[in-house]
Amino acid sequence: MKKALLLAFIVLTTGCATRFRDIPAEVSIIDLPEKNQEHTVELGEPLVKKVKQHQYAGINLQNAVEGYDIWTGHTYFLKPMLLAARSEDDKWICYSADKLEARKTFVGSWMSRGGIAFNKDNETQVQFCTDRITIAPVEPKPVFYKMKIVDYSQPGFEQELIYNGRSGNILKFLYREYQYNRVRDAFSQEIQYDLKDGNLIGFKGVRLEVIEASNTRITYRVISSFPDPLY
Repeated sequence: MKKALLLAFIVLTTGCATRFRDIPAEVSIIDLPEKNQEHTVELGEPLVKKVKQHQYAGINLQNAVEGYDIWTGHTYFLKPMLLAARSEDDKWICYSADKLEARKTFVGSWMSRGGIAFNKDNETQVQFCTDRITIAPVEPKPVFYKMKIVDYSQPGFEQELIYNGRSGNILKFLYREYQYNRVRDAFSQEIQYDLKDGNLIGFKGVRLEVIEASNTRITYRVISSFPDPLY
């Protein structure tokens, strides 16, 4: 009878070693600033920007937590950090990173991917998890807030048109592209426009109406932004 009760307790506290499936990243495309409204930027600031990025739902863990796996004898530790929701099953969702520390007496410690799993129906039920299973209860109660986490290992893309000053009737701009959060130098361009030709500026699908410009700032309205990237 005692053995049966112990087995039942183990099953309940370890989450039945449920196997998880991967959660795909959410692809989002952001256009800044809003169209058809008046905006002012300083010299060196972007007038218009388009960002394609891969995001996960995430949490910012505010306190250190730990847990003991009675199956393996491992003790798990997490310091305050960002954790992304990368795997789930019908009951649990696992927020993980590459910094789950495991320790075992006479063996030592090591880092692996893992984090905290929350019960989808009751977030007060919390377990340590790998990307595949729940493994141990969490103590103390985790303190966190929810956020979006950008995955820079996936091919994000960014375009921006930067104000580069005025000389007489000539307005100067700098175009830049970023991939994997790095500047693509080969695609950078310096652009000039003569206000004698009008106050409507066009470049790579962007259309800007210039309202006022000096060598230190520009006031403008975005009519259209960069087209959405095809990759």
